[in-house]
Amino acid sequence: MRKVWFGLIVLAVCTPIALVALLLAAVQFPAMDKVTLAMPPDVRATVAAIVIQRSGYGKDSLGKIQRVLRLQPENPKAWSGLCSIQADSDQTAPVLETCAHAVKLDPDDGANLEYLAGAQEKAGDFCTAEETYTAANRAVSDDPDDLRGMGRSALQCGRIPYSIAELEAARDLDLKHSTDPNDDDDDVDDYKADLQVDREWLVLAYAAARRPTDAAEVCSQAHPAWKTCSCTLRKGKPACSGT
Repeated sequence: MRKVWFGLIVLAVCTPIALVALLLAAVQFPAMDKVTLAMPPDVRATVAAIVIQRSGYGKDSLGKIQRVLRLQPENPKAWSGLCSIQADSDQTAPVLETCAHAVKLDPDDGANLEYLAGAQEKAGDFCTAEETYTAANRAVSDDPDDLRGMGRSALQCGRIPYSIAELEAARDLDLKHSTDPNDDDDDVDDYKADLQVDREWLVLAYAAARRPTDAAEVCSQAHPAWKTCSCTLRKGKPACSGT
């Protein structure tokens, strides 16, 4: 009887250790994926969660992301990573499909929404892009990039008053950050560059609203060295000229 009890004690102590060792091996060695796929869903999800946490960012993480999707096809973080990678490419259709699925799995992820909105904008679906940028801004709360995207898309969707309001909000935020003494110098330079873009888009929006005085004023703010200033939309971006 003592031997039986001793055996049970050893089994109770060693089983958790063995399971942890098996789990770590499954995470570490992709060759064990066939074994992992035969395990219960909770185990596969745990392995996938650890692998995606260690995957890093950018194109170097693609292999690990693909591995996670084999183990757990609907892993939200893996789809978000894939959306981020594809968003850097020039291929709009895959980004639309991938990022739409990422948003479906995690509707509150502002980055997924912003990438999807950018792809919709590139595809010329401006009205939908404005709605998606709005959802992204709602998730992040008053992000100048999202507000600028909302304004661009609204303008090209024909929603001129909304475009002006959104671009003015982006301009005001970028102006605030560009003059904040507590911000890093590199960040301040980025905000100043974005502020100029905000103003150039506002020239187009004011012109579309038949407000030439406002258009001229904001154009001179964007390019103070010019005596005259005008902007047109060219290849989806403001093209400004002056003397």
